[in-house]
Amino acid sequence: MLPGVYQPQAAATAAWHRALCARILADAATEMTMRPVTRTGGARSALGPGGATILILGITSFLTDVSSEMTLTVLPIFLTATLGVSVATVGIIEGVGESTAAIARLFAGQLSDRLPRRLPVVIGGYGLSALTKPLFALVGGAGLAGVLRFTDRLGKGVRTAPRDALIADAAAHGRRGLAFGVHRAADTAGAVLGVSAAALLLAVLGTEHGLTRGEFQRLVLIAAIPAILGVLLLTRIREEPRAPAPSAGGMRLFSLPDSPAERRYLLVVLAFALGNSSDAFLVLRMADVGIGIVALLLVLAGRNLVEVLLSVPAGMLSDRMGRHRLLLAGYLVYALIYGGLAFAESRPAIVLLILGYGAYYGATEGMSRAFVADLSPSGQRGRSFGWFHMATAVTALPASVIAGALWTEVGPEAAFSFGAGCALLAFVLLMTVRPPRTAIS
Repeated sequence: MLPGVYQPQAAATAAWHRALCARILADAATEMTMRPVTRTGGARSALGPGGATILILGITSFLTDVSSEMTLTVLPIFLTATLGVSVATVGIIEGVGESTAAIARLFAGQLSDRLPRRLPVVIGGYGLSALTKPLFALVGGAGLAGVLRFTDRLGKGVRTAPRDALIADAAAHGRRGLAFGVHRAADTAGAVLGVSAAALLLAVLGTEHGLTRGEFQRLVLIAAIPAILGVLLLTRIREEPRAPAPSAGGMRLFSLPDSPAERRYLLVVLAFALGNSSDAFLVLRMADVGIGIVALLLVLAGRNLVEVLLSVPAGMLSDRMGRHRLLLAGYLVYALIYGGLAFAESRPAIVLLILGYGAYYGATEGMSRAFVADLSPSGQRGRSFGWFHMATAVTALPASVIAGALWTEVGPEAAFSFGAGCALLAFVLLMTVRPPRTAIS
């Protein structure tokens, strides 16, 4: 947090958040030492009976994000500044990593609906990503970087929809927003630690404005350790079998959700995601105004810390107020932030806007997933989350390519203005989505 910005309300929020997390951790630790973790017998915590399962999934995401942020946050700088790869090529690499793995999100989600347990699919996805982490040490150009980025995102595509469906299955009645908020807080806390650890290691190595290949390799090999630990931790979950979804007629991979509200929400997600280019462009925007690599990483850590602090209270608020109106407000905030990033010139302004970007994600990321669960029947949650994540992923390549091209041909103001416009379009489209009356339950 920047000097002079700290407020008593922020201190109270942080203290409350730490107390809640401590309660969840203590209850889950007690539960895990007494008996295997199940979805029906879970932790005696603020999350309800399925809390321990949600907690373990959160810790795994925490460890995975530590690894990813240590590696992938500095990858754009390493590619452009050290290896001489163009910004447009970085945009393609980042986009390909998401879009070409999009089909895995839909397939894995539907597959988990038809299996008695979702957990094996989740473990497979996390395991695939963990295997790629040490291989980034071999990167010497755009080709291998693109292949590894694709493989890493393929693993994410395999795990994400089944994991979110598992969280929705485990969430207690009326606490769905809280469940996703806690998971997002744990996930983002990993980003805070990962970016901070990368900044510390680079500072110790004496690198302020550049990154050598040897330094990048050491960073990558250290970062592989938490990713592997996260996969091992998943074996602590003992998911009880459930009745799988009917499979009459086989798996209809591209069958859209049955609910009209779900289909409209997919259009909202597509419109927004088209302007939501890779966070690599935030890194490049900071570098563009002269922020050094260590300071840059600390700003990203601060952004993620803001996200952590807001995820849980925003999730609880959405359980009480409903998620639709809060998501509408979120798109307006995003448009304002990206508009600011388009035209701000000073370093303090860019830093404040990126911290605001963290506030947006903290308030809406978990909430948007809970909204998907609100709109979908329990037996089709894997498919619903598959479509949700596929809609986000399939636009990642055009979003990053468009942003890279606009940046290269016009400048950063064009790239971020396009993102702001897409957020405003998503706002208008979301107004046509009418959530069910039970959406906040």
